[in-house]
Amino acid sequence: MKTCVVIFLVLLANATTASEPLKIGITENLLNKYNTYLAGRSVYEIKEYDGNGARRSVIEVVLLLQALKAGGLNDPVEWVLQPNYARIKRSLQNGTITLSASSLWNYDIEELRQYCVASDAIVAEGEYQAGLFKLSTNPLTISNINDLPSLTAISVAAWIPDWNTLASLPLKKVIDANKWDTMIKLLIAERGDFILSSFKPTEDMGFTEGGYRFVPIKNIKVSLLGSRHFVISAQDTHHHEVLTTLNNGIKKLRAEGVINKAFTQAGFYNANVKGWQDLTQ
Repeated sequence: MKTCVVIFLVLLANATTASEPLKIGITENLLNKYNTYLAGRSVYEIKEYDGNGARRSVIEVVLLLQALKAGGLNDPVEWVLQPNYARIKRSLQNGTITLSASSLWNYDIEELRQYCVASDAIVAEGEYQAGLFKLSTNPLTISNINDLPSLTAISVAAWIPDWNTLASLPLKKVIDANKWDTMIKLLIAERGDFILSSFKPTEDMGFTEGGYRFVPIKNIKVSLLGSRHFVISAQDTHHHEVLTTLNNGIKKLRAEGVINKAFTQAGFYNANVKGWQDLTQ
């Protein structure tokens, strides 16, 4: 049975619940994190983007809804739960969802060009830097690329930039975990040494999940090439209207400095790692 949650966005004075809901695909894990971050607040009231649970993936959902509002969306939104990133791509392709709550890499979008349209970039080329995250109790350090041949990374093969970046490094092995939750479980079980993740707005730039603390290995980072975009299914008869609305909203938020502010406060754009060694360069 398809699981969904409907929220009504009263975005314009003449909005009505008779409008067809805009179906947005989202994983249960991300929806839970998003709701934790909101903590009962309206997404449209958020002007400061740090706080408990702030991270790139969550802030993207916030920016998506704020951009739709800024562009003039007049429809209710229906969350449609998806098990993983790969299913979101299939659902966009077959039209069971109109939009993804998570942005997609431009590499993935190329595979969907026949079935989907992409928004303007929410993360532009060259803006995505990631840390090598380990369990906080793990004493592992990395001085340079020569320390990698004995190490095992955990990732998701469907995440092409992450997977290709790790494949380009001289690692012992890269384990395909299928989805984020499994990555975390495998790292806790010490099946691998690290995962890739964006930096967080905390003192140690780390995060807590499943009762465990994960922190970046100090002084080391990687750059993931590519840009990220929200994707709209062309199977939806109103996809051109949704695309125009979303792009107008993204342009407005970017011009007002909201996107830069949000990603900076969420730790994704992180000045603390500016001088760290980039293993991909």
